[in-house]
Order: sequence, then C-alpha cells, then structure tokens
Amino acid sequence: MKKLLISVLLLGSMTTQAETVGDTLLIKKPSKVTIETSDKQQHITINGSSFNSDFKYEQTIELKDTVEVKRRFSNWKDLKKLKLNKKNDKDRKSKRGTVESNVYLNIGMGVMTGAPSDYKFRVWPSWEIGVGLTADWYPFGNRNCWSIGFGLDWRRYRMSSDYYLTKDFTLSEAGYMRPEEFNHATQDHLHSSLNVYSLQIPVFYTHNFDRDGKWSIMLGGFVNFNTSAYAKMKYTTGDNDVDVQSYGIGQRPVTVDFMVAFDCPYFLNVYCKYSPTTFFKSDRGPKMHQLNFGFWF
Repeated sequence: MKKLLISVLLLGSMTTQAETVGDTLLIKKPSKVTIETSDKQQHITINGSSFNSDFKYEQTIELKDTVEVKRRFSNWKDLKKLKLNKKNDKDRKSKRGTVESNVYLNIGMGVMTGAPSDYKFRVWPSWEIGVGLTADWYPFGNRNCWSIGFGLDWRRYRMSSDYYLTKDFTLSEAGYMRPEEFNHATQDHLHSSLNVYSLQIPVFYTHNFDRDGKWSIMLGGFVNFNTSAYAKMKYTTGDNDVDVQSYGIGQRPVTVDFMVAFDCPYFLNVYCKYSPTTFFKSDRGPKMHQLNFGFWF
C-alpha cells in the first residue's frame, strides 16, 4: 500500500477561530496536521489550536478511483517543512553518476600471523582504530559504488607477558628478568606491545543487494604509509616503574591490506583485513603479517 505521511508546523498566518462556515472548518494555529493517504482513503488528523492545546480533529475520506487528491502549497518555505516517508521504489532518486562523501570508522582486534613460535602475540588486548573520509561514486545506479579516500590508523599488537621486543640493529625478542636475575625483586604489570601508526588510502568496491543499501558486501584494500612504529616494554619492580619505547624498529614504509566487509540489517557491519606484505623489512625482523577484524561504521 502506498502511504504518504505529512507533518507540518503551520504558522500564524492561518485563519482565526475554530468554527464552521458552510462545509468549511477553520482552525487557528494548529500545532500539527497529519495526512495519511492510501489507495482507497485519506485520513486527516489535526492536533492543537489557539483556543485549546488539547484540541483534536479527525476526518476520514473514502477515495474512489475517479477521485483525484490535489495538494497545494502557498510558497517554497512551507514545502520545505514537509516530512515524507515510505516512498515507493519508483519515487526514489537514482544515484547514477553521482558522487557522495562519507566518513568511516573501524574498531577491531588484531594479531601478527606467520611469526616464529617464540614471538607470541595475543588477539586481545591487541586492537585497531581507524577513521577516514571517502568519495563514493555510483556510475551505474544505487547498487554499485566505487570509493577512494584518505584515513588514519593505529594498531597495537600485544605480546605474551613473558616476552618483550628489543632493538639491536634487528628487532629481537627477550624474556623479562626473573626475580633471581633482578636482585630477587618481582616484576609486575608486565606490558609488551608493537605499535604502528599509518596514513591510509582506502580503495573499495561496494555492491548493494537492495536499493536501500541494507544488504551489501564491500571488497577492496588499503595502502598504508607506516609513518611511525615502536616497540613498548613496561613493567613495575618494587617502587620503580620502567617504561621503554624503542623507535626505528625497521617496519616497511608501505604495506597493503586486503579487506572484505559485510553489512546486514539489525547487526553491526563486520570487516576482516589481511596484509600479504610482511610488517618488517627483510633484514630487520621476523617475517610476519598483520591480520585485523572487527566492526565497521
């Protein structure tokens, strides 16, 4: 059933007192007028008036096939106040040839894959946060979209609490000192992580399975310019806090991620990214790859 809902906040230019003149009803300053039109009838509801804020008037008109519903607006300002919903598919404007801009946000977890067995990374509390802006092009209509943009990304990969990363020309792994190696003092609140900041260029193709884009799949990837990376070691021993950050760890300046994302109603959008390029340069660290997954907004 085709249905049109119109909500109008009428101005004081409308007529005075609520009274009937012949078969005409005049109401001063109604607060809300709702008109619902279906194939066979039209229902009009008027709420509020200048003389009674609780005033309510309802009227139902049966429409025959020969009856035409006419609407007239006094000026463009009144028309802009209308709120229309439940538009028919035939009335939806095609996006064919249009370009839109959108902001994206992804929040997820990650892990390094393919690393030697001594390099122990944990999926949690590893995490990733990314944000960016895309230009979306619809060359053939609403269902197909090509996107390119610019973004920022921060990834932190947590290691096992028994190990940390050190830089000695090449990045290597070492264990935390045992109590007997550190004057019998204990080491608490152990934290070992690998952090990387990137400038990104995302390139996507999105296919919408319906005109509203509620069901879709997105394929594409990111070109990552890894502007900064460091290994972090942090722990407490006795009354002392130790916090060491090692920069210049030999990450590749440019890496690539392949990504797939799904969008479906009533669920958060999910994504998965994998980098076929190794994180470190060939002579600076182990050969391992970044794997990230989470939610896409």
